[in-house]
Amino acid sequence: MKKIIFVFLIFCFSLNIISCGEKDEYKNWEKYGAIQLSAPANLTATGGDSKVTLDWTVLSGATSYNVYWDNATGVSSSSTAITGINTDNYTHSSLNNGTTYYYKVAAVDSNGATGFLSSEVNSTPMRDYALDFDGTNDYVAADGVTSNLDSSTGLPFTVSAWAYPDTTVSGTTACCSKREAIFAFNKTGNNDENLNMLYFAQDGSTQKFYHHGKAANSFTGTSNTFESGQWYHIALIVDSSGNGKLYINGGQEATWSNGSNTSVNKFSIGQEYDGTGSTATDFFDGKIDEVAIWNVALSAADVTALYNSGNGLKASADSGNYDNSGDLIGYWKFNDGTGSTLTDSTSNSNNGTLTNMDSSDWVTSGLNLIDW
Repeated sequence: MKKIIFVFLIFCFSLNIISCGEKDEYKNWEKYGAIQLSAPANLTATGGDSKVTLDWTVLSGATSYNVYWDNATGVSSSSTAITGINTDNYTHSSLNNGTTYYYKVAAVDSNGATGFLSSEVNSTPMRDYALDFDGTNDYVAADGVTSNLDSSTGLPFTVSAWAYPDTTVSGTTACCSKREAIFAFNKTGNNDENLNMLYFAQDGSTQKFYHHGKAANSFTGTSNTFESGQWYHIALIVDSSGNGKLYINGGQEATWSNGSNTSVNKFSIGQEYDGTGSTATDFFDGKIDEVAIWNVALSAADVTALYNSGNGLKASADSGNYDNSGDLIGYWKFNDGTGSTLTDSTSNSNNGTLTNMDSSDWVTSGLNLIDW
């Protein structure tokens, strides 16, 4: 009996040692940060030309990060790894445009232990194209979009675009000899075909953007001048009462009232129509990208979100204060890259037709707008 009790005591003592050892070992892991780090949060992937840019939220306790990727969903710690990343972002380059890439990220602690994997994201690298207009006779006609506006008033509406004027105006050009229409709503009729047009340098000399309404010479210019040779985000908004606003790079630059869009049946990019609404004129010299039309008047907050501090938000991606992608009636991303059709990415199929342009006029824009 004593022998049994002695064995039992030894067994209990051994269990106690083991238990203490486990506790001490756990304390040791905790002391040296060996508790597995949680997964990085808010991972996003943004495609560009032959690249994908990843961003995530900094994780406390992380000394570096690993990116795991694959060409198919189901990324795991066994997938191809990019290690030793010391920032909360990474650009994966030299990728194939048109191929979708999938990613997860994990944090690494000071002992080299890898934490939990993030949720999976994916993106497709794509070259962002624009059209390069020659200022002589190039333009795109997309008249079909006007049928999606209010049938009696053509109001409200918003048009946004990214434009890159090439023309360097000298300040000596005679009035109206070289004004350049970036986009325009016109109608066919007698001699009152002008409705809502957006110009750069309407007098051929002043580097401003101008709205032109229905009345002859009814120009409203921006408060500031804007140098050619760079990209600008433009948003022209007219509400149901005809009150208009013009924003450049997210800032309000002009207002007007008594606007009209009645009987609109033409929309063009890179020029506007004179005569009875059928003579193309005032051709734009420069590049244009990402033209979108909504059948609502966007708010200032919407415009700020779309400009996105110069990074640009695609009109099809609701994010932040912008939630009007469902109100798009025409959205031309300019990513066809070839051919004579400018594809409308909405379900309305309001495709544009390139006139006097060919595949050489498709150029890389370098914009790489965000598509959240």
